[in-house]
Amino acid sequence: MTKRIFLVGAIAATMVAAPSAFAHSHAYMLATSKHFMLDVTAAGGTAWCGSAIHLQMALKQGSPDAGNTAGQITIMNLLKTPIVQDCPQAKTASLQVSGPGAASGTFDASAANGWRFAKAQAPVANVTPAKTPAATPVAAAPPAIPPIPRYRNYTGVMLAYIHANPALADNPAYVRWWASHHYAQAFNAVQFQEFKLRPLLERAKADLKKTVSNINGKYVTIILGATFGTYDFSKNAFPIIGFSNSNKITTTSNDLRPGKIPFTFYINVPGLSFIRRLPMDQASAQAFEKKRTQWGNVNRSIVIAATIKLDKKGFTIANDVFGGVNATTSGTLVNATIYASSRLQDPLYVISAADLQQARAAQVAAAAAQRAAEARQLAKQQREALMAQRQEDITLLAQSTPSTRLANWISTGPLDFSARLESLRGARTAALLAGRPVTVQMLVQADEGGRDKIASRWPGHLRVTVPSGQPALRASHWYLVQGALSVPEKPGLQTATLAADRVYACTQAQCRDAMNATAIVDRKLAALESGH
Repeated sequence: MTKRIFLVGAIAATMVAAPSAFAHSHAYMLATSKHFMLDVTAAGGTAWCGSAIHLQMALKQGSPDAGNTAGQITIMNLLKTPIVQDCPQAKTASLQVSGPGAASGTFDASAANGWRFAKAQAPVANVTPAKTPAATPVAAAPPAIPPIPRYRNYTGVMLAYIHANPALADNPAYVRWWASHHYAQAFNAVQFQEFKLRPLLERAKADLKKTVSNINGKYVTIILGATFGTYDFSKNAFPIIGFSNSNKITTTSNDLRPGKIPFTFYINVPGLSFIRRLPMDQASAQAFEKKRTQWGNVNRSIVIAATIKLDKKGFTIANDVFGGVNATTSGTLVNATIYASSRLQDPLYVISAADLQQARAAQVAAAAAQRAAEARQLAKQQREALMAQRQEDITLLAQSTPSTRLANWISTGPLDFSARLESLRGARTAALLAGRPVTVQMLVQADEGGRDKIASRWPGHLRVTVPSGQPALRASHWYLVQGALSVPEKPGLQTATLAADRVYACTQAQCRDAMNATAIVDRKLAALESGH
């Protein structure tokens, strides 16, 4: 049974699809939600998808939307994502709700109206609608099973390595390896007879070049052994527990004497971590496990055929401790097929490229959510720490100088008892010594109104430029200003310029309204709470 999961936040809902699995013979599980306590199924089993689809939303006991028709319609409208992804040819959908507190009647939606569900209109009395041919359900194509290439594991990777380095096809060591692999019986018979071995090696060289030219060297297939654990009823799947999903594949030559060719290939494949479970509905899982049980023991071995697209950067060669060489590369998992046995004839489940893309997107979203949660937690801890010492900070700040209080009012950082407003003399000296603009926080009284190079009445010999988004200056009014101060390198007392990036318009002379210690501390707390 295919399982899809709603991940619903407090404000917005995002639907994330899990890989497709076994479909029930009578219904296809389109979506499920633990939060809303409901399942959405499509009639028709594996043939559910067509131009017209028929859905049922089954509410479970205790569903928070039981008896709430508007809430149930809101959930219906979340089905747009799985409908579009799983059945792009669908044109219309009808849906009925069942279970405790279910909305009565049928709800319709269509691709034309953006899959917005609404109560179906009752037919007009005494009007016979024109007969139209019934839509024939079109069976959804099952995931294509990727073909298993002839050359795989170490041999397949070696051929990809030679494909990336064509000159190796003329190298005697690689030709000899190919002869021992491709013509094993003939090679073993003549490997110590140089005159009989030479024509075989010439033949192997030509064949190696032809083989390398015919393969797609960008992709390799690795067969991995695994086991499955006891059935997880909450996920409708067997967990894959005997599989090293460390995102690193190792494949080694069967020849204990490979010479100076790579004996082992290491492939870093981040997507391996997505192979975590073997989805299967409960009925199919029970039959599968029973079939593999003998003398009370369950044969839990499975194999995974993983197709990997190699990175363009190629292979890195390194010497090993035994005097041989190994090669390392990396790649991206393209798809994977889980088989019941090493015969590779009994496919159980396919993880498609689309499934992997969705899993990667979910992983990125989860990582972003984790980072955001950590940032919120850090801000909360900082705020709690600040709140814990709020009263002490208010007392200490009230005892500090007006300059310290004003500097803390205009600054955006944490409370700083060493902060001071700059004097124009000190700021001019710092700018001249540095030979560049310096960042300052100053008390300013405007001598005129405007934004561009406004003259100051206090401290004088200073013109202030205010960007849009900050309050324009008004004549005779007082301001706390933060920005870059610069002084022309000319003789005499030159007027300094201050390019403001932050301006606070005071309501009292000399900004006495910005000296209140309690207001300053609470202002810092509010900024930390909002993340600014």
